[in-house]
Amino acid sequence: MDGRDGLGMAFSRRTFLKSAALGLGVVAGDRAGLARGGEVDDTSELVVGVWGGAIPKILKKTVIPDLEARYRCKVYVKEGTGGDRMAILRANPRNPAFDVVHLADGEAIPLIKEGILEEPSARVIPEFADLYPVAQISGYGQGLSDVGIAYSPQKVKERPTSWLDLWNPAYKGHVVIPSMKTTQGSSFLPALAKVLTGDQRNVEAAKRKLLELKPSILAYHRGTSHALTMLEQGDAWISVTIGAYVYQARDKGQPVDFVRPKEGSFSLIWFIDIARHTRHRTLAREYVRLALQAKAQRAFAEEMYLGPSNRKIALSGKVAELAVYGQQEIDRLINLDWMFIEGQRPSWIQWWNQHMV
Repeated sequence: MDGRDGLGMAFSRRTFLKSAALGLGVVAGDRAGLARGGEVDDTSELVVGVWGGAIPKILKKTVIPDLEARYRCKVYVKEGTGGDRMAILRANPRNPAFDVVHLADGEAIPLIKEGILEEPSARVIPEFADLYPVAQISGYGQGLSDVGIAYSPQKVKERPTSWLDLWNPAYKGHVVIPSMKTTQGSSFLPALAKVLTGDQRNVEAAKRKLLELKPSILAYHRGTSHALTMLEQGDAWISVTIGAYVYQARDKGQPVDFVRPKEGSFSLIWFIDIARHTRHRTLAREYVRLALQAKAQRAFAEEMYLGPSNRKIALSGKVAELAVYGQQEIDRLINLDWMFIEGQRPSWIQWWNQHMV
């Protein structure tokens, strides 16, 4: 993938809706918009940008049917990477190809600062007030997860307990860490700085430590599914990756396990954001509200081990044990300063390309 999902910057809302309508045998509604203070508010259709995999499947069982039934509208789902969605929104911010986007922690922050996405607000989305504070930083938190250590019990006989176990000489040539060009990778550097020095901004110490790890590294992964594939193939023994996805793989029979290191795993939160210039504002806001309510929140927890972002949602049993659930678990995490990360990320990638690749 070249970062644009094979669509290039020529992707437009009209192109997507036309192709989706043809593929489904449905013609998108051409209902006249409702004038609201000079703004168009069309309730006939909504375009949602999201990752592939389990998340859109759950949305299509929970949020989307309820929204379509209530407004007699059509919701179109476009799957791709967060980087795709960011680039497409930046290409035409005043006529956005997406009305609503799902993004990871740091991805939404620059788009909010640039005026491309709305700032989150309890006035707009009442459920915002019910979210844990960490789920309010760059939009409307959809689900809580964390990044720790995944490993193959067939290869790693002594269960890891610390981030520093990645430097164990016994794993030389079998360690996988995320690329700095991913959200996980740009999170790992300040998280490691926090572990080493107590200060997540002291990334120079973390850079020196990563250079020590370089001889042990087998590969840099592009995402959790990539890391899990390498672990399953047997060349990778231990990796830095997202716990929720490791638990899902284990449930499906893969011999893999996950550790929250004693120094703390670090938070990785999925957010939903509304395009500032959407012409489908009512639908966009209602979509977000439904995603933050019990039906969807429980489905994400039970099917994906994503902890509920809404603090009013209660979990029990295995799901409560494995998901990032409740303020006490959130407080144990290394919660990262995403304003700092986004400001430094370009220079980190430059360093990475020079010294790690």
